[in-house]
Amino acid sequence: MAEPPQTQTPPPQVEPEPLPPVVSLAEAAHLDPAQAPALLGTGSWDGASMSIVVPYDPTWPQRFQAASAEILAVAGYLFLRLEHIGSTSVPGLAAKPTIDMMASVRRLPDGHAAQLALAALGYELADTGMPERLFFQRLGGPGVATHHLHVVTEDSWATRNERLPRDYLRGHRQQARRSAELKRRLSRELGRRTRGPRPR
Repeated sequence: MAEPPQTQTPPPQVEPEPLPPVVSLAEAAHLDPAQAPALLGTGSWDGASMSIVVPYDPTWPQRFQAASAEILAVAGYLFLRLEHIGSTSVPGLAAKPTIDMMASVRRLPDGHAAQLALAALGYELADTGMPERLFFQRLGGPGVATHHLHVVTEDSWATRNERLPRDYLRGHRQQARRSAELKRRLSRELGRRTRGPRPR
């Protein structure tokens, strides 16, 4: 008995992966702080420090681990989660060398309760105007932040736009490369603006 002819199953259709918004150099230079993390995959936006972008440093994860251990030792009873966010949390991605972190609390007053303990570690509370969050920074020198700590409520954790680009870029290397190139272009452009025109 002849075997029935075999039919080839067509390969599954793969939908193209969505691309993050494309930001032009001119647009990026004037980004609102609330928009920049979602568009550039950063934990925070500082137009001045954006001119300092360095190649990926493989010690950044260890720096996060060391900082998180210090924080949890003094305020772990208040924080429900603590994660590495921002560009330094994406392997291979060029970034400004600031370790960005995000912690969650049940209520924002719990974050205020951690202020004295964090101050002992060098973290200062800064007013950024961002609603429903507290922002602490640790300075390594005048105007130079080595660490940022965002404190938000647990009920907003899943939708925080600082975490979502990080997860996307970790899984999409091509987009991470595009983001790194944009950062380098911004760094060069902002550096030129800071230095001003060359004398003729």
